[in-house]
Amino acid sequence: MATPDFVLDLRRHIGTRPLPLVGVTAVIFRDEKVLLGRRSDNGALTPITGIVDPGEEPADAPCLELYLNDCRSLPPAEWLTEILLPLQR
Repeated sequence: MATPDFVLDLRRHIGTRPLPLVGVTAVIFRDEKVLLGRRSDNGALTPITGIVDPGEEPADAPCLELYLNDCRSLPPAEWLTEILLPLQR
């Protein structure tokens, strides 16, 4: 994925100063395999990641990233949240 437009707009205003952003990572396992995506900047394989857009719920962001990365099945945010919350303990 390319850099989101809202980040490019912010960069025009603040230049190269630090810009803290909220990011998400979706780690999807199936049959002892991990779903990976290829980064657009350096071609490295990584879990599915993305930046939370303004106004977007962080719990919905992994689902959107899965969809934008052309994944065939898109689990609802509630399903991801139920799976992820126990791992945060």
